[in-house]
Amino acid sequence: MPMVRDNILSVLKHLVMSDELADSSEYRHGNMVFFDLLGLMMVAYPAHVGTVINYMVAVAVVIYLGGKCLLTSSVGCVLAHHMICAAGRYMRDLVCAVCVLVLSWFFSLLMVLLVAWLVTLMGRSMFWYSHLDAAVYLYGSATVGILLLIHTLVKNRCYRLTEICSCSS
Repeated sequence: MPMVRDNILSVLKHLVMSDELADSSEYRHGNMVFFDLLGLMMVAYPAHVGTVINYMVAVAVVIYLGGKCLLTSSVGCVLAHHMICAAGRYMRDLVCAVCVLVLSWFFSLLMVLLVAWLVTLMGRSMFWYSHLDAAVYLYGSATVGILLLIHTLVKNRCYRLTEICSCSS
């Protein structure tokens, strides 16, 4: 622990004595977004650039899904009624998939919280700071297990409904 404290103290002394802090007005950019890219480099950009990127992605998704819906609805369909029905089925499947995704994220979060609570009850809370692999195995396996369970249950239910629909027609 003393070595960590010495390192932090050295960094703080360097930052306090640096030229950047003496005249910080030229380094002011407003709100910034920072993230690590695979441990290789730090990416930073102003928050308004992030907003533009988010809007561009949202527009691209809407264009892609609209094109996919029209493409799916026009395959093998001659009548406008059939095209609307096919587009409706595609949108229903899309909404169902998004709901399953959100549901699996929610239950994964609940499972991770349950595991964290159990670890805390055992008196080992935050032990994974010194053992990073333990965090991956403990929380990662719980998350992957729940994700696989939910997607398997939904897949089995959807295939069963598909078989029932194809047999009745």
